[in-house]
Amino acid sequence: MIAFLKGKLAGKTPQVAYIDVNGVGYAVFMSATALSKLPESGTTVTVLTYLQVSDAGIALYGFLSEEEKATFERLIGVTGVGPKVALAALSTFSPRALYCSSAASVAPRRMSLSCRRSPAWARRAHRASSSS
Repeated sequence: MIAFLKGKLAGKTPQVAYIDVNGVGYAVFMSATALSKLPESGTTVTVLTYLQVSDAGIALYGFLSEEEKATFERLIGVTGVGPKVALAALSTFSPRALYCSSAASVAPRRMSLSCRRSPAWARRAHRASSSS
């Protein structure tokens, strides 16, 4: 398991950050939100990671906060939600908004106003993962 990477940002595309760790370059898939928060190339960065090994290959996913990583892991635990969909959700909604969406299915009357404005599809995803 690779828990995190600390190195120089070598570059980035709309989906991937390239991080140079002592001469080894890692391609790390990240949400658009996280990529937009990364500094200029050549700057030292620390990125939390999730390593996925599957029949299709090995992929490394990166996050700037524990909250974002935990939300990603929760999303990919839902049947039918893979890493690409989870990153797309994190590119559109904050981890807080996604958390509030799942909270809505558990205790709708206790939610704050900001939580009540969260997307309905995330509530459905939470219900699906809770019933498993």
